[in-house]
Amino acid sequence: MKELKCPFCGGKIHIIKKECLSNGFVSYGLHHDMFDHARCVLAGFTTQNAYETLEQAIDEWNQRA
Repeated sequence: MKELKCPFCGGKIHIIKKECLSNGFVSYGLHHDMFDHARCVLAGFTTQNAYETLEQAIDEWNQRA
């Protein structure tokens, strides 16, 4: 799967891997950096959802509205 760039500024999004230290559960989130893309309308965007796989996180970004 290929990650798409931001449709507004052309910047890439960061995939954040989160791991629970107590049970080892891993999830992924999406974030569009505010510092590198301060003028972008999506600057600072972070998904509220947690995705169980990296592929699900990338799919969410690629299907954004």
